Amino acid sequence: MCIFLLKLHNNNCKIYVIMKKKLTRSSIDEIRKEMLILNSTEERKVIGGGNRVQISGGYLEEKDGGTYFYGNNGGSVFFSGISISTSLVADNAAYQMSGTIHVSESWANNGFSVYDFAHEYGHYLQQVDMGTYKYITDVAIPSVYSASQDPANHSSKPYEQQATNLGNQYLENNWRP
Repeated sequence: MCIFLLKLHNNNCKIYVIMKKKLTRSSIDEIRKEMLILNSTEERKVIGGGNRVQISGGYLEEKDGGTYFYGNNGGSVFFSGISISTSLVADNAAYQMSGTIHVSESWANNGFSVYDFAHEYGHYLQQVDMGTYKYITDVAIPSVYSASQDPANHSSKPYEQQATNLGNQYLENNWRP
């Protein structure tokens, strides 16, 4: 039996591989001594959940199996199936992976809007449609590369335009005044 363990400590990640023929109570207790358990606040920061994030024009709040945007003008929209996190993201950046939209606090506090969130939701819809492997190889990796190597032309890439169109269409069809 091979067990893979992931340990997060002070923003460092360590992976342990334990080879055992049989797990015993004492070996499980030893593993527990080494493993840190995330409290609910830390868990939400890493994988999303229950967060309320102020953005330009309103705020995002995760509940009911998705994320609501509540606009300062009284309008709202529900983005089904998606959570939000402000961790594991570079400054002034956002990305979507496996149902969580990660947005940096720096961007959330300085211009990130519901349209930017809708664009990331468009990436979520791409992943649902394409499947995770194809999404990673055909969208996520090229997108990260283009954003870092050619930021001036990033939004003109076909997969970025498609995400914007999908997100804007969803926003238009689901907006509640």
